[in-house]
Amino acid sequence: MDRDKMTKISNAPLLISLLNVINYLAIAEKSYLALTFLEQKWFVRRESGKGIYTQASSELQKIEQRSKPHLLQAPRQDGLEYLVSHIAEQLAQFVKARQEMMDFYMKLCNPKVETDYSEMSTILDTICERYKNSFHHPLLAPLKNSWTLETDIILSLLQARTAMSHWHFLPSLLRLHDAHTKLEVWGSPFKAKEPKKKLSAYVSVKNNVIPSLMCWLMRFYLALISKFSFYFHETLSKQSPPADIKSHLSNLSMDYTAILRTFPYLDSLPLSRVVTFQKKTDANYIILVFDTHGSQYTGHGYHFPVGFTEPPTGLDSFPAVFSYPRDKPIHLWPNVVMLLSESSGGNVERPTYCYDMQQQITYFIIKVDIKMSLLLVFEAKKSEKDTNISNFLQDMASCLRGTRLLSNLRQGSKN
Repeated sequence: MDRDKMTKISNAPLLISLLNVINYLAIAEKSYLALTFLEQKWFVRRESGKGIYTQASSELQKIEQRSKPHLLQAPRQDGLEYLVSHIAEQLAQFVKARQEMMDFYMKLCNPKVETDYSEMSTILDTICERYKNSFHHPLLAPLKNSWTLETDIILSLLQARTAMSHWHFLPSLLRLHDAHTKLEVWGSPFKAKEPKKKLSAYVSVKNNVIPSLMCWLMRFYLALISKFSFYFHETLSKQSPPADIKSHLSNLSMDYTAILRTFPYLDSLPLSRVVTFQKKTDANYIILVFDTHGSQYTGHGYHFPVGFTEPPTGLDSFPAVFSYPRDKPIHLWPNVVMLLSESSGGNVERPTYCYDMQQQITYFIIKVDIKMSLLLVFEAKKSEKDTNISNFLQDMASCLRGTRLLSNLRQGSKN
């Protein structure tokens, strides 16, 4: 840089102030991507993620206030001062957007409130709409691109999660595909040496260079892929020969196993857990049941969007989404529907137990999603306190609800 330019910069106090703020923001961004703002603290320090953004916001406001008198006297005559003011104004909007996203993540993993994924999607969509045109200057393009990718990814994952809860095949599939595509784009700078390698392979390596936020979003995606393979197993199994399906699922299981070794809080494939449990306990039926009441039920797989499906009634209003090791017991379905109806208003955290003395059949039911319940049927008397059964039900509920995943998000950079 020549002497004239150095002199011009030294005589531009607003530019120097802006450069100092940008230095603050670089530290804040590193803290944000590391999720340190989610770590529990007794007080908010100035050095914490939220504290740095607050400090940066205050400094940016000062720059805007100091530049206004000069710009009013001679608008746009001083190109550098006008640029500094314009960048400061847009960076202030970026800081507000970051602060709202921190509040969003804190609400998403709030342990005191049951997470409503549909509501969280609406909140995030509102944030995206509010700031979509707020920091558009070409010099801020990297910040804008990173912000857009992050919010698009988490929004797609939340929408996929909501669609699965209502057993909508195509919306779930499209949202998962969108999230995967953008995760690979967002993570591409971190795999420059091996661009063909999947981001999930880096996430599974301990002490990797991938930021904590990106790692968590990839784990969220993998958890939803696992859930998708369980909820829509019947549809997926019809798309390929059994041998190919088994190969695809085993590959997914291998990917999950690698991640599981590094991050034990993640659950293995629900399908694998079901098969293992059935062999261990000789359960006669393990069934995932969908409650069609208040939902746009279309049945298994993809259906033409404008097509009309007659709402099911009676016993058909509780279809079996998945049944193992054999098809659902039609002769027992009236009892199942009655138990599901009775347990719908009960404690969702605890399984419902029922033993039919006349038929000598034991039922266990636990709600695993907004519209989904997991049913176990034993053609023998089983104890309500059987630890193998209760542990399996609680583990499956935790896996499908995403409880452990959100718990890990609360740990911030410690995960």
